[in-house]
Amino acid sequence: MIYFPAYSILSTHTQLNTDYGKTHGLRTLDALHLATFVLVKEDDWFFVACDDNLINAAKAIGALVFNPVKRT
Repeated sequence: MIYFPAYSILSTHTQLNTDYGKTHGLRTLDALHLATFVLVKEDDWFFVACDDNLINAAKAIGALVFNPVKRT
């Protein structure tokens, strides 16, 4: 079981929302989704999403991304 404090998620969420909210159109819940991934990911993990703004923000932080709709 992976355990991480809620404040870590919220802190990371706030930073992502500040950094990418306006420039990439990252919405609040999308930033929460991405923040959780940032805290638990391993080097070879893919971030899976279909929303273009969320995908672009994930790419901006260097995440490997997979869109199951576009299969890219």
